Formats: sequence, structure tokens, C-alpha cells
Amino acid sequence: MPVLTKINTNVIADDAVTSAKIPADALGATDIAANAIGTSEIATGGVLPANIAYLGDGTGNLSGTITNQQLHFGSAFTLTGDLTVNDDLVLGKVRDDGTGQSITGDGKTLTGTGTLTMGGSVEGVPQTRDVDGKRITGTLGSAVTLADGFTLGSGVTFPAGHVVQVVSGNDSTTLYSTTQLAEITCTNWYGTITKIHSASKIVVFYQGAVMAYQNNYNGLVKTQIRFNRSLPTSAYFGDAHYEAGNAAGNGSNYNNSKGVVSGIFHDTSSATGEHKYTALLAGGAPSQGNPEAVVHSDGISTMTLFEVMT
Repeated sequence: MPVLTKINTNVIADDAVTSAKIPADALGATDIAANAIGTSEIATGGVLPANIAYLGDGTGNLSGTITNQQLHFGSAFTLTGDLTVNDDLVLGKVRDDGTGQSITGDGKTLTGTGTLTMGGSVEGVPQTRDVDGKRITGTLGSAVTLADGFTLGSGVTFPAGHVVQVVSGNDSTTLYSTTQLAEITCTNWYGTITKIHSASKIVVFYQGAVMAYQNNYNGLVKTQIRFNRSLPTSAYFGDAHYEAGNAAGNGSNYNNSKGVVSGIFHDTSSATGEHKYTALLAGGAPSQGNPEAVVHSDGISTMTLFEVMT
């Protein structure tokens, strides 16, 4: 009886061999010619990641010998047998979700002359999604620039001496103090700042154009300025003086001198919220007579408030 030893393709009708006629593992790589199978020959879902070597088996299982470059995706990998890496083996993730990766395998051996790399991802350009700042460690380089509209949170810690904010204003209203040592409040000469951090102080710098003068008598005339904090609680701070110097007067003559009074003080109150500082003006005591003091007589007074970290 003749024995069938060979079947040519010309005796097999198209589509005569179906998947039911080909058992599992019946075909190996050496049984399929190069370019013999295209996308039209592969049904949707016909090839799973577990069937593609460089994508792994879908479970993160590793074993055997790696002799060519391979890429496996996953978060947790297990050595199901001894693993020899003789080329480049990359264990990556589709997206860096911040959970890291692990590789375990009790009793298994990892050897080889190649390179094993973990932690890479193929998510693309990082700025296309939000980045959780809590996962950032280390030091930002000097080339880092904050984008327009970037807002720092209230929990940001600034170094000591850092100026958080500056508020400045000026006034040119003329005010008089005509009674010896009597203070008047310069209602229009004040500064207001909203303190942000409890661990900061308010530095107040003030400068005013003043004039001091007296009638009829010799004596030393002073213009005295001090400041009152009315918010959040009331407090007084150090004085600043402008001395007009000794002047001789007689009859209805006035002796006066013009100058600038300025000063600076630190308010270390830890209270946050609005802080308001107002100038107080007084004429200092002469040797005799009744002095008069003027603020803003021929200039503009300014007050600048700095919030500085301590």
C-alpha cells in the first residue's frame, strides 16, 4: 500500500486547514517562513501579551535565559525559576504612578553578563499630566522657573530674612501740633499690611518732611514722631526726633527749621491678619516758650512695611 510522504500546497484547497486541525504548540518559529503571517491572518485578540516574549507573560513571571533585548511591563515580578540575563532586560511600566516596582524569587538564582534595569516608563511627555509635588525629593536646580500664575501654598517654609511682602504708601497732608508735648494722631499718615505668617515680623520704615518752630523765646525745639499699632492689638513703639536747634526769638518773630524725621522698628507680634500703624506727632520741650511742630510742611511723608521671616 502506498505511503503518503509529502503534501504539496497545490493539493490543499484554500482555507482547508483550520485552527481545529492545528493542536497547541504544533508550530514553532522554524515552521513559519519570514513574512508568512501578516495582520490580516491574525484575528482580533488572537495574540495575547503572554505570547509575545518581549512583553512578558502578563503575570510578571521571569525565568530562563535572556539572550536578546527584552522589555517587560509590570509592577511586581517573580522569579519562577533561575534567571540568566545575558543582554539588556528592562522591567518598565506604562506610566510612572509612584508605586515603584519589585522583584522576588525565594531560592532562585539571578545571574548573567547583561544588564537588568528597573523603573522606566513610556508615559510620554511628563508635563501632559499633573505631578504630585509630595513625591518630589531632592533640591530644585537654579534653572527651575515657576510658571506664570503659580501660587505657593500657605505651608511653604521660607528661610529667615526672606521678605514675604512689601506695602508702601505716602501722604502729603499738613498737620500741626501747637501745644507743648501734646501728641496728635496723623490720621492720614498710616500703613496697613495683612500679615501672612506667624513666624515673621513686620519691619516699619517711616520718613517725614517736618518743621519745628517757636515764637518769641530762645530754646531747643523738637519734632517728635512715634507710632501706634492699632491692629490687631494696640502697642507703641520707639520715638524719632528732629531737633530744630537753639533759636533766638523776639517780638512776633518765629524761628524755625525744616528737616526730615525718619526711623525704623521691628514688630515681632506673631499675630496674623491685618496690622495697622499710625504716626503720632508732637512738639518737643524748649527751654521756654510754646513750640509748634508741623509734619508734611513742604514735602511728602512715606511709610513702608515689610513682612520678614524670622
